[in-house]
This record gives sequence, structure tokens and C-alpha cells, in this order.
Amino acid sequence: MVLQGRETLLVLSGSARLQVNDELPRDLRPGTIVTLPRGARTRWVVDDAFSELWIYS
Repeated sequence: MVLQGRETLLVLSGSARLQVNDELPRDLRPGTIVTLPRGARTRWVVDDAFSELWIYS
């Protein structure tokens, strides 16, 4: 997936692993805030309980 705009997310529950572009994957847990730049390529692995709040700008 290639992002069309800048996106910020707050992890509400569950866990995930996120890779942005060619960076090392990062683990996401409740309370984690991540800002992704426009044009970033992302790859996600999430558990069944994962939920997040997104802010698009």
C-alpha cells in the first residue's frame, strides 16, 4: 500500500508489526503513536484484537 497523504495513528488495542518503506519492522502496542509520510509504502501484520484511531492530513 502506498499512502496518498500524511497519516498518524494511535494504537488502541491489540498488537501489530509495521514495516515502513525499507526500514526495520516496528512492534506496535496500545498507546503507540506513529506518523507515516505521504508516499510511504507499508506492510502490516496485525492480531485479531488490533484497533487504531487514524488522523489523515
